[in-house]
Amino acid sequence: MKYQRYLLLFCALFGLSRAAFVDISPKCTIKDSECLKGFFQQALKKMGESGAPEIGIPVLDPFPVKDVTVRVLDILNITLIDGFAKGIKKCVFNSFRINLDKEMGYQDFTCDITIKGVYRLKASNPTIKALLGSDSLQGEGNGKVKMEKLNIKFYFPITLEKRGDNIYAVGQFEHLDYTMDLAKVTFTADKVFIGNDNVVDTLHKCQHNDWNCLKKVLKDVFVGISSTGIPEYDIPPIDPLHLSNVKLNLLNMAELTIRDGHVKGLKDCDVSEVKLRLEKGSGIIKLLCDITAKGKYDVTASSPALKDLFGGGVLKGNGNAKVKIEKLLITFGFKFDVAKHSDGEIYIDCHKDLATFDFDLLGSSTLFLDNLFIGDVDSSKVITDYYNQNSRTIWKTFGKSLLVSATDIAYDLIHRFFGRVKATNYLSGDLTQFIEK
Repeated sequence: MKYQRYLLLFCALFGLSRAAFVDISPKCTIKDSECLKGFFQQALKKMGESGAPEIGIPVLDPFPVKDVTVRVLDILNITLIDGFAKGIKKCVFNSFRINLDKEMGYQDFTCDITIKGVYRLKASNPTIKALLGSDSLQGEGNGKVKMEKLNIKFYFPITLEKRGDNIYAVGQFEHLDYTMDLAKVTFTADKVFIGNDNVVDTLHKCQHNDWNCLKKVLKDVFVGISSTGIPEYDIPPIDPLHLSNVKLNLLNMAELTIRDGHVKGLKDCDVSEVKLRLEKGSGIIKLLCDITAKGKYDVTASSPALKDLFGGGVLKGNGNAKVKIEKLLITFGFKFDVAKHSDGEIYIDCHKDLATFDFDLLGSSTLFLDNLFIGDVDSSKVITDYYNQNSRTIWKTFGKSLLVSATDIAYDLIHRFFGRVKATNYLSGDLTQFIEK
């Protein structure tokens, strides 16, 4: 693990001479280690709670952690894909010393740290086989690491620099050295698998015309890939389903771009209908879902519809967006060929250009947007109130265009599953009779 990334947060304390709260802090002599320890203890608590924005230091507790890999006992790799660490503001400084004669700084602190988030685990090692009976271990889901009494000591060269009328202590952190000791660590996680089985290998097999059985298979797929996906088939996790630069039609007035967001709830969709007619090369899937989507958006537009509804000028904005949709019935219709691929296996090859989809809002929907302007007037509340008061009517009129891009993403996942997972993983019986001649 690249511990330096986090240790440098503590090193950033040396930049605090320009932070606002420093002006009301007690001044220490350079040799008064107890005073320095107290000052930096106070500084750490302050940065943990509110950061020091005036010098570019963000809030440190919780602290975001992304794409950090830990090698455990030289056996397995655990990667924290997206998570956060808590407990930094409660770390206790045991010692803080500066020796100008030797131009060295020294810090010693102890922490109880909890790290939570989405993880990925992978291992293939004879030791794993000796312990668990299989030479591989894998997983991707939600994990938590709790470290108790984590003690860190680190040493770094330090020099004094005069800048104008002020003197700064400058740490040479590229030459940082440290030692670590840990009293206790616990790791908990879901979706850890022994062996190479994935959701595809464990699917129940159905007769092609047993549609109730196929409903269960599709539901198992949604649950099975929700947090892990199927990496070997290039199928990503779907809950949450990440969105980037997705364009949505907003009330036929504007094209709204979701720059960075996610959709939650797909794994809990009810598969209300599945029909797979191999002899006709057509199928239908109906899903009933409660979905929440949120993210950062951008929009700029001017249209007659905008003027008719709100009597304004240019619509513009960038900020936060959230939509909650209850009991959304999504219907996919698709055409396909049953084909034998070069590996000798039978697959269902979907024709994306012949796909159809429809929506019916059976429940309610609410929208939240901030920082949305018509002309120079903040109209966020006006537009969201209009949507929230007329959501059923709006969905009947604009529902399909509102989600056309999101539907393309969903259909692409269905297309990947059928096109890359051999049919014999989920269908039983003789399928050769349906192969397109």
